[in-house]
Amino acid sequence: MGESVALLSWGLPTVSVLILLFAWWFLNSRLNRLRLNDQLELEKLEAERLKQLDLVKSDFFSNVTHEFRTPLTLILGHLDQVIPNITDERAKKELVVVKRNAKLLEKLINQLLDIAKIEADKMDLDLRKGNVVPFLNEIQRSFASLADRKGVGLKFEFKQEEINMDFDPDKIELIFYNLLSNAFKFTDKGEVSLTVDTEQKDGVDYCKLVVQDTGIGIVEEQIPRVFDRFYQSENSRWRKNKGTGIGLALVKDLVDLHEGHIDLKSISGVGTEITILLPIVQKLMNQDTEI
Repeated sequence: MGESVALLSWGLPTVSVLILLFAWWFLNSRLNRLRLNDQLELEKLEAERLKQLDLVKSDFFSNVTHEFRTPLTLILGHLDQVIPNITDERAKKELVVVKRNAKLLEKLINQLLDIAKIEADKMDLDLRKGNVVPFLNEIQRSFASLADRKGVGLKFEFKQEEINMDFDPDKIELIFYNLLSNAFKFTDKGEVSLTVDTEQKDGVDYCKLVVQDTGIGIVEEQIPRVFDRFYQSENSRWRKNKGTGIGLALVKDLVDLHEGHIDLKSISGVGTEITILLPIVQKLMNQDTEI
């Protein structure tokens, strides 16, 4: 009898401790679950807030850019009317320079509008089926006078005379205008080239386009960031020729829109090579007439 009482008196504290431990574990688990739920809810609310903020910024960005374009369009219209009637050759040349810079500003504004459309997921492809080789040839030929002024070679090389594919002419022109402009901006001697070929990757046929220059190149650690929007290199040689930081970012967005791939290789002081792969056949539905 004495032993039973002793065992019972020993067992009761043990059971109490176990109950207390279980209660602590249960309450602690419950609290952790509540904390986790609260954290997830806060993260969800924060994500929604950031999404709404991005929409507000995109709308503001787009509206302001549209406001810039309206007076600029009026300026260009007046210049088109005035320049042919100017008899003073010196004044005429000055106005031609004004018009050239206004056109560059218009192109920049259009790029900003394109970025706003991409961010709002409102950018569509207007696809045409046609031979991309002569189309690209016309784009690179528009840089001939710039190449002459800078004393830099301009080379267009095509492995095939005919590459029929689906592409949006306006977007392709914008891609290669930016790439060739960038190449000439940072190349003071040597050559800028555009090469067109085909390649198969993962069972898909691509048009392979390579823009190569012998310019100042990019420092290795900065290469991963060159496609970031508004990024500008801290390298003093790049800062001297700094731009807006939207050109390459827009190029990547437009290549992605074509479901393509873009790759950049560069060696500081040697030059840069940008390779773009665009699917020859697009899976998009809004395919239109031949170009």
